[in-house]
Amino acid sequence: MNRPSFTSAAVAFGAALFLALAMPLAANSHVRINPNTADPGSYATLVFKVPTESATHGTTKLVIDLPTATPFASASYQPVPGWTGQIITGTLPGPVSINGTTLTEAPTTIVYTANPGVEIAPKQFQQFIVSVGPVPDTSRVMFPAHQTYSDGHTVDWAEATDSSGVEPGHPAPTLFIRDPPPLQSQHGVLSATEVTQSHVASSDSSNVLIALGLAIGAITLAVVGCALALGAITLVRRTENANRAHDND
Repeated sequence: MNRPSFTSAAVAFGAALFLALAMPLAANSHVRINPNTADPGSYATLVFKVPTESATHGTTKLVIDLPTATPFASASYQPVPGWTGQIITGTLPGPVSINGTTLTEAPTTIVYTANPGVEIAPKQFQQFIVSVGPVPDTSRVMFPAHQTYSDGHTVDWAEATDSSGVEPGHPAPTLFIRDPPPLQSQHGVLSATEVTQSHVASSDSSNVLIALGLAIGAITLAVVGCALALGAITLVRRTENANRAHDND
């Protein structure tokens, strides 16, 4: 019969500790926007944070889909050194009235393309700043984002986050208007210098609290893992002592 050993107990503890520390890192690896809330009728400046998750290939293109059911009358982007930007206007599914004006066309896509030799390298991220408005009077607006890597592979950040706040594997960047943002959607956002100082202070405070909560959760999981490992070690010792006593008899 195979007996438990100190090695297996140590492996169990190490695995528990790794999972506890890796959870917040995984949550921060998505394409997100900051701020993720806006008031109806306002003009919002949004910062899309795009990290490169691949360990071997860089990000060379980003396509952001704008809503067509609740469109924005205008959209503009801040130039990014080394990247070419383009706003594409398309025909809406049906006429939409915005501030007394009926629109049949509106901005539908923003495309950023890296110039030759430029990319967001592994372990790096880039911020893309856009301005849109007026913000529609609705619950939330999704901005499906399509991230293309230098090997031609595209990752679609286009899944909706449900009302429980539990994010899918590839959540779409979402602007919450009437709906309150779920806690999960606030992980890992960074403020840009273009955002007002008051918003920066509020955002930094929120991020500190979120990071603190994640750290406490990770430490709690690590403590639990340590307790389980110590229990396993104690059991190993008792089993080995019992086996030695049995062998001596």
